[in-house]
Amino acid sequence: MSINNPVAIYIHSFNTATFQLDIEGTGQNMVDVPDSTFRWQRGKITKNVGLRLQVQIPDGIVGTGENNKGRQLTVSDIVDTKNGQKILYGAQFADYITMTVKGVAISGGTPLAPLSCPKATRRGRTANVSALAVEGASAGSKTEKPCDASTNPRRAGTRW
Repeated sequence: MSINNPVAIYIHSFNTATFQLDIEGTGQNMVDVPDSTFRWQRGKITKNVGLRLQVQIPDGIVGTGENNKGRQLTVSDIVDTKNGQKILYGAQFADYITMTVKGVAISGGTPLAPLSCPKATRRGRTANVSALAVEGASAGSKTEKPCDASTNPRRAGTRW
């Protein structure tokens, strides 16, 4: 296994199902966001390798309400119906984006031996790394276990 070339963190999918356009400016009578609002500028989302997404209400989509009649609608007129909030920042779309790293299988060859997990240090002290376990009973037969996600002693929300 290897990482796909070019190496990147790709947008795997973007779920727009909870977005509606507040065409009247009242929060009532929402309509579906036009398909052309979300445009892929780089990458191929059909192959789950999106790189850049542009969000812009197409020209000519105007408000119909008393306070916005004839005004070109903008991204801030999109409402996330999951939480009832209008989109004010691009980061509000992040909850609906799934990211991925693409791998490739390489046929033939011999895989390399796994690397061992080094002891971590912080400020000159050796951390208690229980993941660096040894196998075998005698001193001459001890081998270090490889380091992977299942042996990583750090947990989310903790510090060394």
